[in-house]
Amino acid sequence: MMKMKKYMVEIILVIILIVSAIVFIVNTNGDIGDSISKENDNHEKATLLNADTEDVAGKLYDISRYIDTGLFEEYFIGQRGDKVYFVDTLAYKNVNILEMNSEKVKDNIEVTDVTVAYEYDGEKIEDGYAFVIVDIKRTNEYENERVISVERVLGNWENYSDYTTCKDRYSPYREQYPEDCEKMDMVMNADNDTCTYVATDNQKAVNGISVKSGESISYRLIYKIPADNINSTLVLYRRLNKSNATNQDFAIRLFTE
Repeated sequence: MMKMKKYMVEIILVIILIVSAIVFIVNTNGDIGDSISKENDNHEKATLLNADTEDVAGKLYDISRYIDTGLFEEYFIGQRGDKVYFVDTLAYKNVNILEMNSEKVKDNIEVTDVTVAYEYDGEKIEDGYAFVIVDIKRTNEYENERVISVERVLGNWENYSDYTTCKDRYSPYREQYPEDCEKMDMVMNADNDTCTYVATDNQKAVNGISVKSGESISYRLIYKIPADNINSTLVLYRRLNKSNATNQDFAIRLFTE
């Protein structure tokens, strides 16, 4: 009987040791993860392009960079009618993007018109919502024909220095493109390790438009948005990093106060 009790005590002690070891490992890994995350965040902040950087104007669009809030608000935020410049990945139709070494290009986007309506193409919208119709113009200022990405995300962004204030992400309800534009779908093939823009007639698969050098293309996006959220915080935007802005981001105000 004493041997049995001793045996049970030993088992309990072993279990306690195992549980303690697991808790220690989990807590240690958590601390390490938090430390790495904090270190990465500090590194990003230390390398931010800011107004005090030498030749800051020449570095805004040369390569992909983190930028401070001041530069983001000065150069990468606009309103309807403004041509806003940003950095994007250079891409050509039928060419594997992964073989282009993430080459960048100075790009631009302009919201030319915004309309709020309660009926569109004969369709009436449900109570409490409205159609927001956004016309967008893209111009290829690069020396060669290239694929321009379709930017389509809307949100209510209150404070541009704090991305956590960007709420209520909206995707288009409908999209309209000119009949003569070359619509492209991004096709990924894991077996061949390729990512390629190819022509498509599927309106739901459009990720880019091939535009010749010096030419412009316009497209229309139609959204269904709660009427109460249609205000001066509504923006067309792109944001790649939650913590810090980059020169690949932009925000365009659709309405002014």
